[in-house]
Amino acid sequence: MYTLNRYGRALAAGAILFVAAATGLSQETTFTGKVVEVIDGDSMIVVDDKQERHLVRLAGADAPEQNQDFGKRSKKFLSDMVLDKAVSVSGSRIDKNGEFVGRVLVYGRDVSLEMVIAGHAWHYKQYPNEQTERDRQLFEGAELHARKSRFNLWSDSKPVPPWEFRNEPSEPTVELRQMSKPSTPLQTLPVPGQPQAARPQTAPATDQNDTADPAPSIPPPVIVPNGEVLGNKNSKIYHWPGCPGYTKVGEKNKVMFKTRLEAEAAGYRAAKNCK
Repeated sequence: MYTLNRYGRALAAGAILFVAAATGLSQETTFTGKVVEVIDGDSMIVVDDKQERHLVRLAGADAPEQNQDFGKRSKKFLSDMVLDKAVSVSGSRIDKNGEFVGRVLVYGRDVSLEMVIAGHAWHYKQYPNEQTERDRQLFEGAELHARKSRFNLWSDSKPVPPWEFRNEPSEPTVELRQMSKPSTPLQTLPVPGQPQAARPQTAPATDQNDTADPAPSIPPPVIVPNGEVLGNKNSKIYHWPGCPGYTKVGEKNKVMFKTRLEAEAAGYRAAKNCK
């Protein structure tokens, strides 16, 4: 189940969005306040001295979504660092979800950098102008060290970046269908005046001394007609011909399977928009 986007989560939390202009801020803006709520691993609500509420997203860092692996750990780490504490926020951009994207300092420490150092967030490089050259180098070095040390989210050999996770379609997950067991034949009621056919003999009852477990019901392999199952080794998601994402998997990430069960056995799951 896909979570609400950042804007929806903020509204659900009762946040009053800080919006300076429809297209974003025109100049550097700085304010101080207290963090009253942490939305996820890179978003929070700050109340300033005028009791205005600001939805703030960390610049230069992108944490796992709440329904991703390590998403809840990332939120807890950020909460322990900033919740109910005074912070300084500076930035010059409002994103498309109405979030003030800024550098957040607590006790003089850069919160974004602390998240990357601890392995609770990626260094987010989509907007390089939000950081100085020195900061970019610091963040890149911090992520490299966290990755090599396998801190938190980097303990996963192939963690999925949140920007890829957010772009995944939100259709219901397709599950493999299992063949149902044959139902017991209906018994025909006797008709008065007509001879009755002999009942077929039933299978002998299992010996009570026989302790072997019954054989499990194993569904037959699901063969996909008109082509093979295509897996994305980066996202661990597979598609079959006709799925919207079948032709969008990058060449270097392609893994082919003959059946969906083969893909499932390899640790892949069906794309949510395949039917």
